[in-house]
Amino acid sequence: MHDQPSSQSGDKSAQRAFHWVLLFIHGFALVTIVFLRRGFGDKYINVQAGVALLILLFFGAFFPGYDPTLLYVYLGAYILMCARHNISKRRGLAEHSMYSGTPRLMRFFGASEGTIKRRHEPLAVIALAFLTSLVDVPLGFLLLWSGVAIYMIESSAEQAVQARLREMNDLYLEQQSVLERFRHERGGRGERVGGYLD
Repeated sequence: MHDQPSSQSGDKSAQRAFHWVLLFIHGFALVTIVFLRRGFGDKYINVQAGVALLILLFFGAFFPGYDPTLLYVYLGAYILMCARHNISKRRGLAEHSMYSGTPRLMRFFGASEGTIKRRHEPLAVIALAFLTSLVDVPLGFLLLWSGVAIYMIESSAEQAVQARLREMNDLYLEQQSVLERFRHERGGRGERVGGYLD
């Protein structure tokens, strides 16, 4: 009897830990997403924007032997981009409230939006990370983690969509089966129209 409350407490702790991990992953992704996309939803850049800000502020602490100047320059550019997106949001240019933005790379590739977000953007950021690391190691590692985070988020979102599509397909097939049986049973008794049998 006493195991149930402790089990529930453990589940809540695990959920909170997962929430924080997910929030930091989104924060790392947003570090570069604000430059890669436009037209965000009203609620997309919210708490995770603050997490990304904290990441940019303290990421240099993990590289004590390096000059953090470029990280702070990037931080300033990040703040400007967030401000720009907030201005666009107030002007009503955004779409769905949680829309993750339109990729700027769509003008260069003929792939779908989902494919660009899931493949092209992470690859572009990771490639840029390796090039940047030749000049500035901390910023290069930051971009690397951001590219990985984008891939994780977009792949997870695609899996969720596919799961919902499978559920909808199953429901559709079940309803079709029920409808066919309904028609069969009504056909055996005659069609009732307006309360009367044909």
